[in-house]
Amino acid sequence: MVSLWHAFDFTASLQAADLGVADLGAAEVGQVAASPRVASRARLAPSFLRTELLSADEMRRHEALWHDLAGRALVPNLFFEPEFALAAATHLAPAQAPRFLLIFDERGHPASRLVLVAPLLASGFGVGEAKLWVPEPMLSSTPLIDRDTADIAIDAMFEAVRSGPARASGLLLPRLEEGGIFAGLVRQSILRSGRNILRFARPLDQTGLSARQAPPAHDRVVAARGARQVREAVEQFLAIEALGPSGRSGEALLLSPSASAFVRVVTRSLARKRRCRVELYLSNGKPVGGDITLRSGETEMLWKTARSEAPLTDGVAEPSAAVTVDWLVAARPGRSPAMLALAARDHFGRRLRMLVKRVVRKG
Repeated sequence: MVSLWHAFDFTASLQAADLGVADLGAAEVGQVAASPRVASRARLAPSFLRTELLSADEMRRHEALWHDLAGRALVPNLFFEPEFALAAATHLAPAQAPRFLLIFDERGHPASRLVLVAPLLASGFGVGEAKLWVPEPMLSSTPLIDRDTADIAIDAMFEAVRSGPARASGLLLPRLEEGGIFAGLVRQSILRSGRNILRFARPLDQTGLSARQAPPAHDRVVAARGARQVREAVEQFLAIEALGPSGRSGEALLLSPSASAFVRVVTRSLARKRRCRVELYLSNGKPVGGDITLRSGETEMLWKTARSEAPLTDGVAEPSAAVTVDWLVAARPGRSPAMLALAARDHFGRRLRMLVKRVVRKG
């Protein structure tokens, strides 16, 4: 059994992927080697940065600045851009809506420059962890960060969790690609501030590995790219999925009004910007499968698939993205076992409830 509070130096923690962490909650704790002065307090955000925590409705007045940030983001992420994030907040989060952390650079005042956008599930009364909001339809968890001010924007994000509008005992970064640019920025910020970090291995079915389904037997492929064509193709896609294995298992999008509305809204808005393509596979004139592909920056990614019949052979599991883990970063620097223990308890409780729900659904 792996001890939750097994401590080791930060350099070793970065190699934790090779340590065989248990699926549902074994974790490692790393602390940055820092001078006592550095470890005693975090690096304060510069005075020219302003932080806000806004609802989805309040975000609409900043859409122009939001789009501008998306165009100069260090790592493009379609899923945190307005078209996708606002639709997800509207249709997929009725119980606990996310709030959006915004960081502005006001050195050009009155023309403030937006340098970071991150959707969060905030903790109640500053107790427990805040969480970067990444629902299942989002394939990337990297916030939108200005490429020229990335370091100070990341520091300000953690300061907002320590004592700002997103106050909490820690910040959970789910589905993190440890070899990615965002993870590197977080590492450097932790080195500067002396914060603690926990690393959670994700369940095997949530690590970014997916079975890519081969196209069904077909004699024709129709690709929809324009807004009107995509709208019509998505309706056929939803029908194919509902009549296939997903419908028989009760997981089809059409069985959930909110999920199907979300897919319709997102695909239509992205199609108007030529960032969505729907391919339908036809056999003897009848649709038998479909793929929805989205474009983020210069990268195209397969987002959803539908098949009228289950594949004859199982799909081959292949990385649809790098294998991901969860990081929990303490809000305050130095040793803070009480806060991290509370946040870890909440984290484990949520993971256990997810496991029970999956088992019940499969049963």
